[in-house]
Formats: sequence, C-alpha cells, structure tokens
Amino acid sequence: LVRREPIRERFVVRLMESLVAAGDRGGGLREAEAYTRLMRREFDADPAPRVVALTNELRSGEYELVAEGRATIAPASREPRKSPGIQPMSAAELPLVGRRSEWRQLQTAWQAAAHGRVGFAVIEGVAGIGKTRLAEQQLMWAAREGFAHARSHCYAAEGRLAYGPIAEWLRSDILRASLLDLDPIWLTEIARVVPELLAELPDLPRPEPLTESWQRRRFLEALARAVLAAPQPLVLLIDDLQWCDTETLEWLRFLGRFAPGAALLVVGTVRDDDPDLANPWRRLKLALLESGQLTEIALTPLDRADTAALAAHVADRDLTSSQTDRVFVETEGNPLFVVESVRAGLLEIAAPADVAAGESSGWLPPRVQAVIEFRLSQLSTPAREVVELSATIGRPFTIEVLAEAGMNDEDDLARALDELSQRRIFEGRESEAYDFSHEKLREVAYGAIGPARRLLLHRRVARALEAVFSSNLDALSSRLAAHYELAGRPEDAILYYERAAEVARRTYADEEVVSLLARALTLLAAIPAGKARDKRELKLQIALGVSAVAARGWAAAEAGAAFARASELCQQGGGLSPELLTAAWGVHAFHAVRGDLGRAVEVTVSFDQIAHSESHPEALMVRHLLLGFNEFHYGRLLKANHLLELAAEAVNLRGHRIPFVAFPVGVLTFCYRAHAQWHLGNGDEALACIREARSLAEKPVDDPFALAIALAYEAMLHQFRDDPVAARTAADATLTLCEKYGVNYYRAWTTILRGWALGAQGDPVRGIEEIERGLSDLFRTGAALRRPYYLGLLASLHGRNGDARTGLAILSEAVAAAREKDEGWCLPELHRLEGEMHALRGARPEAASNFRLAIDLTREHGAEAVAAKAAAGLHGL
Repeated sequence: LVRREPIRERFVVRLMESLVAAGDRGGGLREAEAYTRLMRREFDADPAPRVVALTNELRSGEYELVAEGRATIAPASREPRKSPGIQPMSAAELPLVGRRSEWRQLQTAWQAAAHGRVGFAVIEGVAGIGKTRLAEQQLMWAAREGFAHARSHCYAAEGRLAYGPIAEWLRSDILRASLLDLDPIWLTEIARVVPELLAELPDLPRPEPLTESWQRRRFLEALARAVLAAPQPLVLLIDDLQWCDTETLEWLRFLGRFAPGAALLVVGTVRDDDPDLANPWRRLKLALLESGQLTEIALTPLDRADTAALAAHVADRDLTSSQTDRVFVETEGNPLFVVESVRAGLLEIAAPADVAAGESSGWLPPRVQAVIEFRLSQLSTPAREVVELSATIGRPFTIEVLAEAGMNDEDDLARALDELSQRRIFEGRESEAYDFSHEKLREVAYGAIGPARRLLLHRRVARALEAVFSSNLDALSSRLAAHYELAGRPEDAILYYERAAEVARRTYADEEVVSLLARALTLLAAIPAGKARDKRELKLQIALGVSAVAARGWAAAEAGAAFARASELCQQGGGLSPELLTAAWGVHAFHAVRGDLGRAVEVTVSFDQIAHSESHPEALMVRHLLLGFNEFHYGRLLKANHLLELAAEAVNLRGHRIPFVAFPVGVLTFCYRAHAQWHLGNGDEALACIREARSLAEKPVDDPFALAIALAYEAMLHQFRDDPVAARTAADATLTLCEKYGVNYYRAWTTILRGWALGAQGDPVRGIEEIERGLSDLFRTGAALRRPYYLGLLASLHGRNGDARTGLAILSEAVAAAREKDEGWCLPELHRLEGEMHALRGARPEAASNFRLAIDLTREHGAEAVAAKAAAGLHGL
C-alpha cells in the first residue's frame, strides 16, 4: 500500500475529475470520502493535498478542475443527488439517512449534559433499524469536536462478566489516562474490574475480600470517580443495553444520583423487538424517567424516499421507480435489510411474474436471514471455517484465539480475515481484535452449525481461551463456563460457574451470583448422587441462599429453596456444622418473614434439639433468639421476654456477631427485647434496650446494615409509644441509611412507619400514600410478617382523616390476617383501634365491646401497655 500510494492518489484525482465531468458531483465526493477513510484506517494519515483541495472545491461548488492541460471543466448542468439525511462524516461508512429529528434529539441531550447536567439518551428500535449507527454518529461528532468519549458493548452469546461495559470504558485510552490521578483507595477498588492496574502499580494495595453487601457503595463510588476523572464534557456509548448485566444497570442509576451535575452524556442502544430482553433495563428506565435524566429516541423504519436514498448510496447509482418500490416492499424500510439486500444483489434479481405490485415476493425469507445466508455462502472454505469458529466465540476475538482454536495455518487465517473484512462480514476493533459487523450475521452463522460440530467448536474455543488468557481466567470464568456447558462438559462448566460467582460476589454483583450458581446447580443435578456430589451441592446451595438474600431479601423464593435443600443435605450428614447453622437460620427467616410462623416454629424445634444435644454456646444463643422471636409474634410476651433475656446475657458475654449467621444477632436480640418490654408495660426498660441495640450497631466502624435494623426497630417502638416526632426522626434516619447503602427491606418497612408519623402529625392524606407505597414495596418481595400491624397503622390514618368506615374495613381485614397467621401480639391493638373507629362513628355499644375485647386479650398476652390505652378509650366513652 505504501509503495502504490502515489499511483492511488493519481487514480483518485483522475476518477474524481471524470465523474464531475460526467455531471456526477456526488460520485466524485463519495470517491474522495472512500479514499480519505482508507488513508486514515490504513496509515493513520490525512489524504493527499490534491484530493483535499478537490474535495473542498466540490463541496463549495467551485468545479474548476484542470487536468493534463485540458480546459476548465464547467459545472454539471444537473443537480447532483442529495442525501435526505444528515451529511455523513468522513469516518462513517454509510450516510445517516432519514434521522434528522432523532439527531436533533440526541444533540439536545448532549447540549444539556455539556452544560452540567448528567443525562442518559437511549436509542430504541428493532434489530437493524440503525440504533448503533446513530449512536456512533454522536461519538464521531464528539471526536471531531475534541470532546472526550468512549464506547462499550454488551453481548448475549455467552456468560457475562458483571461490570464488563464499565471495565471496557475504563480501558479506553481517554479514560485510562485519567485513572492514575485518583487516590490509591479508589484505584484499589477499581482494580476489581481492571486487574491489570495491580501489575502496573506494584505498590497499590490489593483489594480485600469483602463480605458485607452494604460496602458495595464504596466500590460503586470508585467506578463513578474513575469515569468522572476523564475530561468533561464526556460522552459514553454502551451498545445493546438489553444484554447488559444487572449490576452495570444499577451502577448507571447510582451514577445519575452520585453526580447529577456532571457534564456527562451516556448514550445507549436497546433492542425492543423482544419484550423479555429489556426487562432489567426497563427498571433503570423507569428510575431515569422519574428523575428527569432520560431522553428516549425511538427509531422507526425509513420511509420510501429515505429507503431509496440509502439503497442508491449502497448501489452507487440512482434507482428506478420500480427498483425503489421493490427495495421498499422487500425490506420494509429497515436500514440493515436495505444495505444487505442491495449488497446481495436484490436490484439485479427480477421480481417473480406472479407477484402483484406493492407485495413482497418472499425473496427475503424471514427478514434478513436469507440475505445473510447468501452472503455467507459466497465465502471461501477457510473463511467459512473462521466464521463458524468466530460465531461460536461470540465476542470480539483475536487472531491468537482463532489460531489456538484450530486455525493453525497462518496464511489461510490471514487470507480468510482479509476476505471477511473486504466483504464487510468482519470489522476491526480495538486491541487488534475482530468482530462481526452486525450481531445478525453472527446469529445466522451460529444457527447454521450442526449440533455435533457445535459441541466440538465450543470445546475448542474454551481450551483456546484457557491457553491464551491463562493468567487472567477470573475475567473469563463466566464465558468459559458457558462454553463448557455448550460443549457438553458439565464438570468443567460447574467449576467455572463457581469461579465466576466468586468473581461477581467480590464486586457485590449478587444478582449475577444468583444466576451463575443456579446454572451450576442445574448442571450438577444431572451428575449421579454420591457423597462428593452432595458436599459440592451443599456448598453451592448455601452460597446461593446467602446471595439471594442479599439481592432479593429473606422472603425470596430462591433463598428459601436453597436453604431448605441445604438443610436436607446437612441432616443426611448428621451433627452440628457451620452449614447447618446457616441453613437453619435461613429457613426459619424465610418462613417467618413470609408470615408462616408455623413452619418457622417447626424449624426452631429441630434446631432446638440439635443445639441442646451439642451444647454449642453460639447455637444456644441463636436458639434463644429464635424461640423468643416465635413467642413474641404468637403474643406470649412473658415467655418471649424470658427467652430474649437469656439471649441478651449470651450477647453480653460473646458479642453481637457470631459465625455462620448473616444477621447481627445481638442487635436483633435487644430490638425484640425492647418491643417485648414495652408491651409488658415497662417503658423505661424498652427505651434502655433500644439504646443498647443502637450501641451494638454503632460499635463496628462500618456496619450500616446493623444500624438500619436498630433504627427501624426504634422507629417502631416510638410508634408503639404514640410519639410521631421521635418515630419520624428514627424513620428518616433509617431511610437515609437504607437509600445510601441499598438496604431495601428496611427501607420499605420504615416508609410505612414514616407514613404513620406524617399522618399523626397532621397530614393523614400524605401519610396514607406513604404507607400504601411502603406496603406495596414490602409485600412485593414476598414478605408478609407484621402485615396485620401495618394495616392497623393504615386504618388509624383513615380514622384521622374522618373516614372511619374505610378504617373499619381495613381493620376487619387486619384482624382476619392476624388470626390466620397466628400473629397474636397485635390483636389487642387492632381491637382497640376498632373501638376508636366505632367511637368516631358514634356507635358507642360497638366501641365499648371492642375496648373490652382488647382488655380481655391483654390479660391473656400480658400486654399491659395496650390494656392501659384500651382502658383509656373505654373511660372516654
């Protein structure tokens, strides 16, 4: 190419002159742009000065082109063909046709972001509609104007690495240059997703194993700081958001809240042709819409004129009216289909005689499938082999991986890659990698591989990835697991799924952990039973249960199933073990939080027997707390208080955290003691217990989860005490903490308590709205514990709002639920509230009856505090 460049320059100049002389100014410009792209791609250089001069003359309308002493060529008499779309930049392969309004939307979003308001612009549409093309136009525009930019891509072909798109951004030249200016404390966190930093900075502290889910915020903040350290304004592209991992989507939401004033625009593309693909993205979408940070850009098919313009550009000639009709009918205005159809020869193939005008001939079965198959069929044998292998890899691939996977002849491989690049099947990516120019090409190529050969190719790809990236298998573990699964090698797949889960857990990607471990357990189920297999399953089930709790709460079905199976496996082994303690706690919490106290008691009974037989002090501590928990909710307050006192004594001796249990046992012990003491009429002791719980929660330097528990129970205690000011203060503190650290269960719980406090302070309408929102958030997780109590709070605010009839209806539902779920602790208060509602309606006999019923029940349960309130209500009649 270097040797022939002078010849190429003279040829391009002569060709441009000839086209203009023939009246085709547009053709001359296209040749100049093609030559310019080639120079920049192959040589990273500007085109020859003479070509630049001619191009400028053509664009300005000055056509005085002199060649070899000939006279000046006059301007063409006819107007050159004009693209109806935005004028393409020289780096774009195809013009951006028919997207004027969408481009304006994107530029408007950019202007808002550039002035200091972080924004998200999402381009939605079906596959092939031009989403990526429009997004790339923004990136190229930013590059031309000198703004910082980076891009990343999401893939669906195999296992995804959590935070992969963010890591890709951080590895780009522009963002990478700013990383080293960050404090080492942030670089250490960033090294979790960009591990090569540890090799480049030997003195950088290694990331410590992290076990607390709330610590995830520091990691997310480090990633945000890494991105925001780049020059601003900054534009980031993330392609195919519908395949993005959940953790990256959650981080994007975090970024919007963390730096709302950053001069940053995140541009994403999303396929909307499959409703199930974009569900995780839709959750982020709703949050961004609510915050006003999202610009939605929906792409629709091109109209007839724009379809004709795009087809004419690809064919490099004007289309006849019949050809325009044919292309438009067959492609339905989908830009990808237009391009692929014209390249595959649609314009040269006559429409069947029996097809009426305006109807599709079926030449393009289904959609772009046949077009792509036809293009692939024209490849040489080595090129088809490379396509099969590359489609199996599923992501950008390097020559090294292809060679290791079986393309041993370097000459054949090089020729095949050149052929695929020339035919636009492949395109170059960063780091000397290749990828399919469109995902549809990969899908069709992979679908054409037979089942037996597919197994073989996945096995070859997995081994190749292991060999080429042997020093960094953690980053590839989920991909290797997927490849080995598709290769029919379940043992290897399980190992890598476990490894991938551990990698995801280190970055707080609990949803990803759940998905990976569930996949591993599915494969393990096909392996014959045995001690080794059962031991392996126990480990996986415990890990799955813990991660499901962190991601979805204690009432999550996945957590309950995992802990139940783990408990079954432990019982087969016999004796007390760390796994049994974890499983017993998990199963009890699952049933209790879902409101099934009977099942929770069954678990406690079996656990009680083991704890006594083993005389394990920590097991006995947990035993006292679980038994006290059960007795409290049944309403047997004296017995509950005795058991909780025993647990508190053990806490004072051993500390509030014990191995194998996810919750801070000491904090919970004193929280439940506070509630039991208040109901027994010991108000001062109740406040002392809640202060002790707060003290225990605040002893560790960083334990916001324990503090959230203590604050939530404190807010509830102040509600018992009818102190809305103190209840709201504690609830607000809890909500702030939960929002900051993502503690969703207690956030929903204290939203209800805050709603009661608002209503009790004189705003019942707003309070009712907050309670209803909190109930919805809480029960959506499957939690049903304390539902009668929460309904009682809702009913009380309807009474304050003058609607006693609605209050009574809600209380009737609450009483029925309390009796059904055996939550006897709240029955006296519910009947007392019924008395208040009847009194508001002027129904004195019914009110007196309910007050007396509440007093009778308190004698049974020992609830002296509620008895006093009911007696005051009766006296008031």
